Amino acid sequence: MFETRKKTIAHSSDGNITRLARKYNKLNTQLKHTKDERLEVLDKLRDVSLSYFQTEEENTTRVLKTNSVSIIVNKRTIRKVVKTDMESVFETIGEKWGITRSELDDVIGHYTTMSEVEVKPSLKVEDLWQI
Repeated sequence: MFETRKKTIAHSSDGNITRLARKYNKLNTQLKHTKDERLEVLDKLRDVSLSYFQTEEENTTRVLKTNSVSIIVNKRTIRKVVKTDMESVFETIGEKWGITRSELDDVIGHYTTMSEVEVKPSLKVEDLWQI
């Protein structure tokens, strides 16, 4: 072993390490692609499932049944998101150089806004043919 720039390097001729490392990289790549594909399919399934319901039904849990699956779509959810314009806050602090904590809190409160953001409904698939 030898050290270079805060790295310690060890050498091995063990083929098992190489195989494990390559398997890990392959699985890691497959996992990334699988996650991306899963999100795409989830979005499509959510859109198709929601198309079977009326807008007025968004405040209830909705269930879409086919011959072999049940798809449960949760009710519409709105989350409140707080956003602060930090650039404006810092400008104001700079202008008022020796500001007290209560004045700083007033400045932050003045530039803070609250908005509502729609959260995509969760979706669950139950396989009716699975035993």
